[in-house]
Parts: sequence; structure tokens; C-alpha cells
Amino acid sequence: MKNKDTYSTDAAELRKQAEALEQENEARSPEQFAPLSVEATKLALHELRVHQIELEMQNEELRRAQVELDATRARYFDLYDLAPVGYVTVSEKGLILEANLTAASLLGGVRGALVNRLVSQFILKEDQDIFYLCWSQLLETGTRQVCELRMVKEDRAIFWARMEATLGRNAAATPVCRVVLSDITERKRAEDDVLENRAKLKAALASMTDAVFISDAHGQFIEFNDAFATFHRFQSKEQCAKRFAELSYLLDVFMPNGELASLEQWAVSRALRGEIVTHAEYLLRRKDTGESWIGSYSFAPIYNQDGTLAGAVVVARDITDYKRTEEDKKKLELQNRQLQKAESLGRMAGAIAHHFNNQLQAVMMGLQVAMSNLPQNTMAVEGLTDAMLSARKAAKVSTLMLTYLGQTNAKHEPLYLCEVCQQHLAALRADLPKDAVLETDFSTPGPVIHANANQIQQALVNLVTNAWEALKDTGSAIRVVVKTVCAAEIPTENRFPVNWQSQDNVACACLEVADAGSGIADKDIEKLFDPFFSSKFTGRGLGLAVVLGIVRAHKGCVTVKSQPGKGSIFRVFLPVSTEPVPQKPAPVVQEPRMAESGTVLVVDDEPVVLKSIGYVLKRSGFTVLTAVDGVDAVKVFQQHRDEIGCVLCDLTMPHMGGWETLTALRKLSPGLPVILSSGYSEEQVMAGEHPELPQAFLSKPYEWAALRNAIVRVMRKPKDQDEK
Repeated sequence: MKNKDTYSTDAAELRKQAEALEQENEARSPEQFAPLSVEATKLALHELRVHQIELEMQNEELRRAQVELDATRARYFDLYDLAPVGYVTVSEKGLILEANLTAASLLGGVRGALVNRLVSQFILKEDQDIFYLCWSQLLETGTRQVCELRMVKEDRAIFWARMEATLGRNAAATPVCRVVLSDITERKRAEDDVLENRAKLKAALASMTDAVFISDAHGQFIEFNDAFATFHRFQSKEQCAKRFAELSYLLDVFMPNGELASLEQWAVSRALRGEIVTHAEYLLRRKDTGESWIGSYSFAPIYNQDGTLAGAVVVARDITDYKRTEEDKKKLELQNRQLQKAESLGRMAGAIAHHFNNQLQAVMMGLQVAMSNLPQNTMAVEGLTDAMLSARKAAKVSTLMLTYLGQTNAKHEPLYLCEVCQQHLAALRADLPKDAVLETDFSTPGPVIHANANQIQQALVNLVTNAWEALKDTGSAIRVVVKTVCAAEIPTENRFPVNWQSQDNVACACLEVADAGSGIADKDIEKLFDPFFSSKFTGRGLGLAVVLGIVRAHKGCVTVKSQPGKGSIFRVFLPVSTEPVPQKPAPVVQEPRMAESGTVLVVDDEPVVLKSIGYVLKRSGFTVLTAVDGVDAVKVFQQHRDEIGCVLCDLTMPHMGGWETLTALRKLSPGLPVILSSGYSEEQVMAGEHPELPQAFLSKPYEWAALRNAIVRVMRKPKDQDEK
């Protein structure tokens, strides 16, 4: 089949031939027309039919092309008019030349009514500067321009539009601008909501005292508050932002991949894996300043509405003060428990010592009476002697209990601590095993303390003995050091008594005993100074209790520092005294002058004690009267006023105690020699104000010689009376 170009050429040629033939015929006269032959006529008719058919085919082809063109044009206008965005053709002067239906809908008018109107008429006055800037840049540069501005509809309604403009040419090759308009009101509203929510979030974060850090889904921080900077000890939020990339210096932690990172990065990494932690405590430390604090961290992932991961939030709180408060509460509770326990133990120990000593008094006196009535060097006497030794040891236990309570009768005087320790070293080394190594560091004469030398030496012995038992044949040395420290430097941890208070500007003498032995478990330190507590074996444990009692009596304290398997350090702190240490005169031995005779009134509610004491006094040459309590004693004294030269009175009795009995007897006979005795210590008995005081005191249990010497001393007549 011939194409369209072939059809056009043939038609033109036929037209030319027809026109030439017509002109030739017009020039002829009718007569000149020669008749056509049959063959010529048939040929002409055939050619005419062929050309007719070709013309008909060409016409059909043209009709189809026109239909396709009309369909294409219709589709184009459908796409153009019904596009989801507005298309506007604008002249260089800003006049609207053409607009699609969407543009007309966006601007709220009829499409035809938009033509030849300035596009700037539809732009909000406040945003026209944005339009003119975009328009001028388009015309100057010829490059695509995009801007966002507010446009006004025909009904004056305002909407946000995105305007995208490019240069082009129309069918007449005239320059025009192609403008694409999109309604972005909803997006702008959403952005405003986001901005508003972010503003609210910032306001909320700014008002929070907790440190808050927010990251995106990639772990990059997008927001943190001022408290976050404060939490990390930065001076400002800006400084924190600059140093955020270096936050790993706060605390070294390992990320899942093994790399070092900051605690925040580590927390974000866990949160982005879906982990939620509501409370985790970490000790943080700035490596540049060394400052440390305790932080409580919480972190969790953040999700979008569609469930996708949006980021992570980390919340931190400085709980250092809270921890300190909690620690102080625990220490206070521990202190209260220890004080209550010490008070309870004190009452119990004092009562036990008193009753024990009362009974032991009768035992010891009975043993001495029995021994005095038996022939010497017999098995019976040897047995009684052993029993007496055991009774004396039992009495020593009672004395140690009173020492633990700080109730011993001991004279305190200014002493050089180093000299007191040095003087006892020989005896101390003699009591230790031969393989024990004792190292000392004494700066003679050392600090001065107001103390009792025997008790200080006893505390030293107990501490060294305790250290030696902890060594377990390790061959390590025990080190004893004396030094002077400021009271403010004395640690509060593991310090006993727990209610001891230091004065910051006061100096203290420190007696330190250290070993490298087995050490002490933390759970045992609180009970170390309890009577009869021992972590070694049953039956021991009074040594450290006595040390605490001596320290308590000297208004000092003792501290313990120990670690299992690494040894212990015990430090005794005693107040330094400013008194001068007196020069001790040579001791002068004076034999007491014996009373030739006399009558002694013995007052005690224990029948066995009355009987045994009465017996030994009679053996010593005294006349003995007895009374079972204070009321009975007053009656007996009234009957034998002129005979009685001395009264031996127990302190604790029914009906009328020792102090009341002493007062009643002194009313009957002022200056009457009286000896008080008790199972309690002299310091405890003599405490307080009393209208009358005894000439002497005997602490139970006492032996025959002590009793005899006390009575002789109080009944001794002055020398001038003997000479008269």
C-alpha cells in the first residue's frame, strides 16, 4: 500500500495533467475535438477509478488520524485539567495565560475567569516578597525556582501552597513561565503541630530536674535538657553539646561490638534493641577533675505511630545525696542497734558481775578458812589451793567484764604513751611464741595521755595477742606504731564506740597494731568487741571487749580496718593531754601499824558471807558482830555503840542499802569508820553525790589479806594518840 506521501504526489500530478488537458480543450473549437478511441477511453476510465480509490483510501487514513489526534488531545486535556496539582501558564509580566481545572479549584474560581489576571493577586500580601524574589530569580537565572507561601482564594480563604516555576515557550515561541501549585496546608499544619509539640517538649524538658537525652533511630542525639549538662558537671548546655562526642570520658563501658563508648551511647544502643530499663545505678567519674557521683539511669525505645523505631530516650538522676542519706540512715540504725546492744550488754554484764562476785566472795573466804584449818603440805590443801587459783581466775573474768563496761577503779595520770608501751615490751615478747616477730616504731617519749599505765599495757597485750592468733604461723611480723593524728582524720567507718564524737582541732595519740593475717569478714566487724565473741574458737573473745572498755574509760575510740586474707589494722585513739608528766618518786614501803584489838560490825544479806568473814576476822583477833541488813545494823550498833570500832557493810541489801545504812550510822556516830563492799566497781559505786562517804572500799571478791589490811587501815589510831 502506498504511504501518504505517495498519494499526495500522484494526486498533484493528476491535477496538473487535468488542468493542462482542460486548457488545451478550451483553446479548441468544437469542431477540432477528435473523438477518443475505445481503447483510449477505457484507459482513461481505468486511471480515473484507480485515482478515485486511492483518494478514498487517503481520506479514510486522514479521518483515522484526525480521530486519534482528537482522542490524544482529549486525553491530554483530561490529564492536564484533572492533575492532582495546579498547572498555570504565566506570561513574563505575570499574567495568567492558561490554567487547569485543579488550579482553578485551588484558587476558587472559574478557569476562564483566571485568564489575563496577575498571579500576584492570589498571593497573601505578607508573602508577596517571597513570590517576587522567586520570580526575579527565575527570570534572571532561568533555573527552576521553588518557594512556599500563603495564597488567597477568590472567597478570601487562605491556604499554604508550594510553587514550583520553570521557563518555557508557547506555540508562538514566546517565553512563558510554567507554574506548578500544590496545596501544602495539611503538611504545614502538621509541621506546626510538630513545632508546637517540640516547644512543649523543650519546655517540659527545661522544667525537669532529671537529665534527659533523646536520640534518633540511628543513635544520634537530637535533644537534651539543661539538667543533662548539670548532671554531667558541665557549666552550660552549649559546653555539653560541644563535648557530647567526648562523653566517653565520663565512664568507660563496652558496646556490644566491644568498642568503648559513653554510658549514654551504651544505654541508647540497648534501648534501640528494644530493651527497657527503669533503674540502673552507675558510679560516674570525670577523668579531667576526678569528681565522682552516682547516677540512676532509665532508658527505653521510642516508636512512631506505625510501630517503626523512632529513637531512644535516656533519663538520668543524680542520687549521690540520696545514697549518702540512705547510707547515713543505715549507719544511724547500726549505731542505734549497737548502742542498744551495748546498753543491754552493760546492764547484763554489771548484774552478772555483781551477783557472781557476791557468790565468789563466799567461795574464796570458805576456801581460805578451810585451808587455815588443815595441816600444810597435804593433798587436801593442794586441792584447795588449786580451787583457790581457779576462783581467782573466775574473779579476774568478772574484773574483765567490769573493765569492758569501763567501771574499773583505776587511777589516771599524765603518761608518755611511747614509754608506757616500751616499758612493757620485754614482758610482751616473753608472752609471745619464740617465732613471733614484733616490730615497733616508738618516737620516745611520744604523745602525752591522761591514762592508767596498767590498763594501756593491758590493751596493748590484748591487741598484740589478737594479731598473733590471726597470723596462723605465717611467719609475718606484728607491727606496733605510736603516732599523733588530728581527730578530724579519724575515720567514722568501723569506729567504736559508735557514739564517739571527735573534736576536729584536737590531737589524738594513736596506738596502731597491724598484722598480715587472716583478716576479718565484714559481717563480723560489728560484733568484734562484744563480750565472748570470737571468730577463732569457742571460749575466747574477752580480749577485744576489754580493749574497748579501756578505750571507753579513757574517752577514746578504736577503729578496725581489715580485709579477709590480707590482715587487719587496729588503731586506738586517745585524747592528747597538755598536763606535764610528773617525776615519780622512789617508792617508800610503809608497814601498816596493827590495831591491837577492836570490834567489827559485818553487815551482809548473804549468810555464807557473814559466816566466812566473821570466822577470818575472829582468827585475826577481832571481835565480830553481824547484821543481815541495814535496819538490823542500826539496831546492833545502838546496842554496842561504845564497842564497835569499824563497820564492814555490803552495798546492795533489802530493806536498807549500804548508802542508807552508812548515813544512818553516821547520824548516830559521826566519823565512824565504815568500809563499803560490792560486786560492782568502786567507780560505779562512788558515782554521784552522797551525804556520807566511807573510809575505804572493797571490790568483791576480795581475799583475807585485803580485808584485814583495810580494817587495820581505817581503825589505825593517829600516832600522836599512841604517844599520849
